Amino acid sequence: MPRVLIVDDSEDLQEALETMLTDAGFHVSSAASGKRGLVLSRELHPDVILLDMIMPEMDGLAFLAQLAAEPSPPPVIGMSGFDGLRAEALRRGAFAFLFKPFSFDMLIEAVRSALERRPIRPSLLAENLARVEAARHLGLRESAATVARLGELTDVREALRRVPRWLTIFFGFGGSAVNLLRGDEFCVEAAHGSRRFYEGLRVSRDSFFCNDVVMAGSTVLLNDPARHPAGSFAHHKQALTGLRFYAGVPLSIAHGPAVGTLCIGDTTPHEFRSEDMRVLEALGRGVSRGLETHTWPIDEAGAFGAEYLDVFLDSAAAREEREGGAAVGMTIEACARAPEGQGLAVIRLDAHRMVVLWGGQAGAWSLPEKVAGHVLSQVELSGVREHAAASARLRTVCA
Repeated sequence: MPRVLIVDDSEDLQEALETMLTDAGFHVSSAASGKRGLVLSRELHPDVILLDMIMPEMDGLAFLAQLAAEPSPPPVIGMSGFDGLRAEALRRGAFAFLFKPFSFDMLIEAVRSALERRPIRPSLLAENLARVEAARHLGLRESAATVARLGELTDVREALRRVPRWLTIFFGFGGSAVNLLRGDEFCVEAAHGSRRFYEGLRVSRDSFFCNDVVMAGSTVLLNDPARHPAGSFAHHKQALTGLRFYAGVPLSIAHGPAVGTLCIGDTTPHEFRSEDMRVLEALGRGVSRGLETHTWPIDEAGAFGAEYLDVFLDSAAAREEREGGAAVGMTIEACARAPEGQGLAVIRLDAHRMVVLWGGQAGAWSLPEKVAGHVLSQVELSGVREHAAASARLRTVCA
């Protein structure tokens, strides 16, 4: 049975590809990062690798560069919604490149071609490109109609502002913004922390990395766009005018096409980790839901809903493991304003209690004096990297 390894940080896409390929008679394994993908490639010796191009920590291009140094590397089919990555992926040794979204039949034919080391039919690649272009044109029309129904968002502006404000404090750098695609321009609907992103700013689509996010309907992570090997990123207008970090996630309403982005950017390069992207993506889903239902991820006190507990448990434990110090969880009495700090998240349990989660270097953060007297319980999560174990331990304290 041919072995296929999927290297993609999207759990949803992993699951869909695993189902399709298993039903087609392949033995399938998955990795959520390029680093893990290299490990599994050495251990499992797959016959074909399906590789996403945009991932935290090690993206698809870096993966290809390292895989090329391995003895007898398997053929790799690159996958992405971003046009500018195709040429560089092929230059670095990818067997083929499929634009997202692709059909089940396209994928299976491409995998079988890779197994047999024969070129993919040019007509299949042309069909793939035509499918993507059609999907983008349809998506733009649907997005325009959706944004028009949303109106000017005057009544929800304060709720929107909480999100970029919290993001810049949590990550401790740059500025963050909620942007919607209005016609041929992006409009900054809410922003915090940077003169580059200010409320009411309108910028042509091709001047914003956000356009790549919307067109692909997928996350973009550029730890330093000016040094990116793909010219479409390195020579982008924002990179040429000094933007040296960008991470953006799409905002989609009712599972439709992307109507905008939630992004964070800076004039200094940074390295986003997997857990950082998970936080940004969770907030993006929360803003998308809020635009539709007016139920927002962050309440007036600055606390998240209980459904975000697992996201921040994972983030705190990962930061603790990487940076040392301690991962800490504590319950506090509900207060008018939740404490804030880099790497810190507050989750509301009920009307009377909040959970504070933090991970990282000891001494980098402590509870404000006005809150410190209201701590109900505390548990140190140091050394607890397993998500389920940390969750169980803290949930016991919360109960």
